[in-house]
Amino acid sequence: MCAAAAFAAGNLPRKAPEFVIKLPNGGQKLLSQYRGKVVVMEFLLTTCPHCKGTSRLMTRLQADYGSRGLVCLGVAINDGAQYSIPAYVKETGANFLVGYSDRDPVLGMLQHPANKSLLVPRLAFIDRHGMFRFDHGGGNDDEFFKNEEKIMRSLIEQMLGPAHRTPIKKK
Repeated sequence: MCAAAAFAAGNLPRKAPEFVIKLPNGGQKLLSQYRGKVVVMEFLLTTCPHCKGTSRLMTRLQADYGSRGLVCLGVAINDGAQYSIPAYVKETGANFLVGYSDRDPVLGMLQHPANKSLLVPRLAFIDRHGMFRFDHGGGNDDEFFKNEEKIMRSLIEQMLGPAHRTPIKKK
């Protein structure tokens, strides 16, 4: 097991429930629309500096792995997120879908207790079969976020599988 697996939250793997991502234009996307892809979801606050850094990293990951089956998704959970998403996307350069959701559906999806703080950015890794494989939340103070890019690339490579591995161009 790689070092990244040490950061997986309990009760994994488990089936990811259906989840609705609301779009600022009034539309929506369903998580099930991405079945067959490896999905990395970032639950974020549009005002959070750590979330912005993670979104910038996810932009690079989407560019590097998108053609191999990775889909990055952002889900803002702060009040008024639908109004602040366009500025967030512009500021971070996000090249992936960023939508929003109310807090309760997010807590249910993540099986997070309602009486505990939800630390952001919160990352959920879902495999091609719709199974949660890794789940981690926090800020840049913990070991995961100190090594965020290395760990995320390792997790993505594992989930894409050996048949899909190709060298990554360094930028």
